Amino acid sequence: MFEMSSKFPVRMIDSPKSGGRIAHLDALRGIAALGVCLHHALYSFRGITGNEFIYRMAGESAVVFFFLLSSFVLCRSIDRGGRSGVTGIPAYYVKRFFRIYPAVLVAVGLAALVAFFYREIPDLNDATPWFHEQVEKARSVSGFSAYLMNALLLDRRLDPPLWTIIIELMGSFLLPWLLLLPRRRPVPLLAVAGVLICFAFRSDGSTRYWIAPLFGFYIGYLIHLVEPFFRVPTSGRTKLLLAFGILLWLFSIRHEFNYITESIILGGILIILIPCNWPSLLALLNSRPLHFLGMISFSFYLINLPLLLLSYAVLGHLMPKVLMIQPSIIPALILFLVSIVVTIPIAELFRRFIELPFNRGGHFLARRYLTTS
Repeated sequence: MFEMSSKFPVRMIDSPKSGGRIAHLDALRGIAALGVCLHHALYSFRGITGNEFIYRMAGESAVVFFFLLSSFVLCRSIDRGGRSGVTGIPAYYVKRFFRIYPAVLVAVGLAALVAFFYREIPDLNDATPWFHEQVEKARSVSGFSAYLMNALLLDRRLDPPLWTIIIELMGSFLLPWLLLLPRRRPVPLLAVAGVLICFAFRSDGSTRYWIAPLFGFYIGYLIHLVEPFFRVPTSGRTKLLLAFGILLWLFSIRHEFNYITESIILGGILIILIPCNWPSLLALLNSRPLHFLGMISFSFYLINLPLLLLSYAVLGHLMPKVLMIQPSIIPALILFLVSIVVTIPIAELFRRFIELPFNRGGHFLARRYLTTS
């Protein structure tokens, strides 16, 4: 157990080596969700210096980090529960479906409801083409078949960030099969990496939208395999390694974002953050506000963009001058803060009344009908 005194209230957690839940990783997921929200707010306004860099840093990199964390935690959970054999896969699939899809379905319903208020969004010159595109996509959805396609994630105009849920489902499907590979033989592991990389790139060198992000799941899986053999660095080396990793990450996205390189670099940062032998940073990550943010991060991510657009509509209707303040960074940050205030309580309701009940239901069904003694 980690024990320390700090000005931040901390939660006691299991050591990573013990195989228990690593609580401070939840905070990292919450921080990544905030990063995506910040990207959405900043990307809504013209004239913000470095917006493309912020987009890659707070948007795309945050999504890669989600995939890394999800893969590592899922692999750890499967192995800890002794369900890494073929017979445990159906039960795992049922639990994973109930963990993800009900909340997604309700989020799509909320996005459809919120879209009726987008007519209040004023036509301001400072709004970016990306922002107008999100609004017009949602406005264009009509008819039962269109709403059904959005509910099935075959159309994501109501809530465009849900493309990542498709990747999450694909990665969740593949992980238990990866865990069946021989763990001490490098050839199968390298073969999987080779296949992913080959299919991830197009002939022009760009990455494929639906394949390259899966590499993050693969790196998370590798981290799980080698994590028991890690030697925890000293506090001083932890700070040095984190600083080097962050500089390398910023350098990589400064030149060109790439899902493959980002997965490797952010995977290296995650390796250092798993034991997190930096007492003050660990205490911060285990503080109650960040822990709470981590707990609601999934629902927060699902509903933030529709609620951010709704926040823009309300501000544009009640206080349009706020959205026209110069420089544009000011209204962008105001929109960011307002959307957080709106999203957090609704995300908590999602967690309590949708995520948790359906998650328990999935576990019950898997235990009752699919678990063999």
